[in-house]
Parts: sequence; C-alpha cells; structure tokens
Amino acid sequence: MTRKIIPFLFLLALCSCAAKQISVPPIDTAEPAGTMQVPGKYAILVQSGQWNAKESTRDAPLGAFGALGHGCAPYHFKFDVDSAFQDAAKKSLTSVLASIDFIEAPLTSEQVFERGYEAQIVVREGSLRINHDVFGFVINAKAYVDICLEFIDRKGDYRTIAPATGASTRNFYATCDTVGDVAVEAVQDGLRKAAHSSALAIRNRLKPANP
Repeated sequence: MTRKIIPFLFLLALCSCAAKQISVPPIDTAEPAGTMQVPGKYAILVQSGQWNAKESTRDAPLGAFGALGHGCAPYHFKFDVDSAFQDAAKKSLTSVLASIDFIEAPLTSEQVFERGYEAQIVVREGSLRINHDVFGFVINAKAYVDICLEFIDRKGDYRTIAPATGASTRNFYATCDTVGDVAVEAVQDGLRKAAHSSALAIRNRLKPANP
C-alpha cells in the first residue's frame, strides 16, 4: 500500500506547481588573486536585457523549465539573469584589465583612440538555454551560456563568443523550489565558466602582436 501512495503524492506535488519568477543571485567571477592584469586603459560596455527569460516550455530558446512529463499540467519558471550577468561581467573584467571605464554607449574607432583607450570591449548576453531531466528522485540541470565579445582595438574590429555549460544535481524532494534551485545553480555555474572563458579570450586578443 505504501508503495502505491508514495508515487501518487510525488505526482500530486508536481502538479501543484505554478509559474514562478526567480532572480539568479550574483556570484564571484573574479580571476584568482595575484592574476597578472592586462596593462592599459579600456572602455567597457556591458549590454544586458536579453536574459530576462519569459515563461516558456522546456523547448523554448531561452527556456525555463517546462513540464516534467509526469502526466500532469506543465509548470514553468521565469529566470531573470540580467543582474547576475552584469555583475559577473564587471567583476571578471575588473580582475583582468588594469584600468577600466564603464561606458553607457558605444564609441567610434576614432573616439576610442582619441580618448586614450587601448581598446573598446562590448560584452553582450548571447544565448541562454536551460535543460533538465529527472531520474527517480534525482534532478539534473544544465545551462548553456554564451557571452558575446566585440572589440575595437589597434588590430581592427573583432567578434567572438565565449561559450560555457553549467551543471547542477540535487535530490528531488517533490517540491517546486528544488526544481528552481537546481536551475539557478546550473546558470550560476555556467556564468562562472563563461566569465572565465571571456577572460581568456580577452587576454588572447589583447596580447601584443608578433613583430
């Protein structure tokens, strides 16, 4: 009898979930203490606004979580990642570059060099996708995070993408909060890795050209 009741209660808990707004908390994305910074002064524009994910099913491009496929109505989450992205980008860049001015609008090539900058770097939100699966009472989440970088420097104009995959796993105690929490952890892990990937890309781009 007990074996029959437990799955029923599990499904009942899942079906009671409703749409929920979740703001992803900021994380520390600074490079390790003692990391050598890239010399020079840089203009940095951090552009966000794309990662305030709308409520959607699991297959949507910016997807939040959709139905778990347990036979009940879908439940969804809305993830606001914009603030966490801005914070992650600024902490990472501040730890990598010796001198930074955060600007509100992009500069022209002429303005970049007239104002004494070595380069302008625009950091944009790229794509964000969250997937999950459930095995028994364990839920796994993965967040696929892309950060776009655009450079104006003495080598010319250049664009690249810093991709990363974040992951998290938790025991699923049949609560909606568990589903949301594991997704947040995956997004934070993805942001941390994407910020580090961005730092490496910036270092590689700004290193002196071979004579």
